[in-house]
Amino acid sequence: MGFFFRKSESFGPFRFTLSKSGLSSSVKIGNTRFTRRADGHTTKTTKLGKGTYLTRRN
Repeated sequence: MGFFFRKSESFGPFRFTLSKSGLSSSVKIGNTRFTRRADGHTTKTTKLGKGTYLTRRN
C-alpha cells in the first residue's frame, strides 16, 4: 500500500496544492486553467463543454 497526501487551498481564482511531490499552483481565467506543477512543468487546460477538456503541456 502506497503513501498518498494532498492538501489544496483556493483563494479566488488561485489554487495551491501541497502533495508528497511538492507545491503546485494554478490560476483560472475564464474557461482556462494555467497550472505550474511541483516538477516545474506547466499545463493549460481549457473546458470545451460539459465534461470535455483540452489539456496542453508546455
